[in-house]
Amino acid sequence: MDCLYFSTPSGTIYRTVYDTWDRVISQWVGTNDTGATHANPAGSGSTNNKFKTTSYEYDNGGGGDNNLTRVVLYPDSNTSNQRVTDLAYDWRARLVAMKDGVESSESTSVNRPITFRTLNNLGQTTSISVFDGDGVRSES
Repeated sequence: MDCLYFSTPSGTIYRTVYDTWDRVISQWVGTNDTGATHANPAGSGSTNNKFKTTSYEYDNGGGGDNNLTRVVLYPDSNTSNQRVTDLAYDWRARLVAMKDGVESSESTSVNRPITFRTLNNLGQTTSISVFDGDGVRSES
């Protein structure tokens, strides 16, 4: 696991964490980096105020083609306020479906969109269809 770390002149600290295959797995931001490590950017110090802004999952958490299959945005330091997007690919590792607003238990009252892309042999998008994706998992 590796990490890219930089800070702005105003004191904001950004940390990007990579896995062993050099894929970005999380991004963090804050103004105090006390006790932070590559494995634990939030650190162990009580003054560390870094929080995760984004996490990335590849191949549905298993092995595969290194396709990005889930992006989770954390708009604030409350990790329960997640914004989850699932991505699905065809057999050629081309993005063909994306579902925004994924939840662990889905209701039918929100109308979370699922977007399907039809591709030609060159991988060019020929049509895009958007549907109500409530209750649908977009796994490849």
